[in-house]
Amino acid sequence: MWFARRLLINKEISAEEDLINFEPFTLNEVVYKGPIAAWLYRTEQLAKAYGYHLYLPENSLDRDINHFLRLLKECHHYIIVNEPS
Repeated sequence: MWFARRLLINKEISAEEDLINFEPFTLNEVVYKGPIAAWLYRTEQLAKAYGYHLYLPENSLDRDINHFLRLLKECHHYIIVNEPS
């Protein structure tokens, strides 16, 4: 039921694309295989369907969404400030 409902809501991913794909995946002339390739295929499907390469449902977080977003911004700021010259 959930799978069928998902396909109706999101017409960007077909039933065939929703299967886990373990075929080799080439990225920047590097060939990835196995679970890493499957994860890379999945990130492409998420980008196609949602516009993001990584989708984290709000109910999967260990904290309130606003606290999580604040933490992401703090991490991003830390990387920018501490980037090696």
